[in-house]
Amino acid sequence: PGRAAAWAEGYLVFEGESLGQVLQRIGNFRPGLLILANRAAARRPVNALFHLDNFDGALATLCGEMRLARLRLPGVTVLY
Repeated sequence: PGRAAAWAEGYLVFEGESLGQVLQRIGNFRPGLLILANRAAARRPVNALFHLDNFDGALATLCGEMRLARLRLPGVTVLY
């Protein structure tokens, strides 16, 4: 299925997009600011399928796969 079909079913699909692009896209759908403090990690490719109603789970998965830490503060999440 294509990206439009995935979107219609409630998913975001990433196929080789950089982590920086993925986080920017996820940031469009969740409240608060999302910051990636690790510039080298921003270029890493991401191949993933994330459900639109579980972006906290998506961030946890990305942090685990990319070996990043996450700091959550009121109104901002920092990945480093």
